[in-house]
Amino acid sequence: MNILIIEDNKDLLELLQGLLTEKGHTVTCKDNYVDALHYIRDEKQARTNLVLMDFILKGASSEPLVDVIREKAPGAHVVVMSAGIAEKEDILGALYQQKKIDAVLEKPFEFKSLLALIGRHDTPPSLTG
Repeated sequence: MNILIIEDNKDLLELLQGLLTEKGHTVTCKDNYVDALHYIRDEKQARTNLVLMDFILKGASSEPLVDVIREKAPGAHVVVMSAGIAEKEDILGALYQQKKIDAVLEKPFEFKSLLALIGRHDTPPSLTG
């Protein structure tokens, strides 16, 4: 599976990249909103099936980025990773109900929880630019 990870915590980003690569996935990483936005808008060669994204990037909500993902890849699976989900329940719940995101993974999480979530989205469509 081709996975795009958008996460501003570089330690977590590198850890996820390593673990998912070990499991046979092709992983692309972006550590900020602007680079992620450019990649999603301009991406041509890779076929991203799953987007794992931090909901808060450098203090700002990633909600507009979710909208771009849905515009460019209406069928790609989007999983939001976030700490303090209870504080964001209204926003995340609305995004889920609007089918803009497929799941929420609360930080901190165990790697096996992430793998189980990926397993549920193992036959996803692709992100095409």
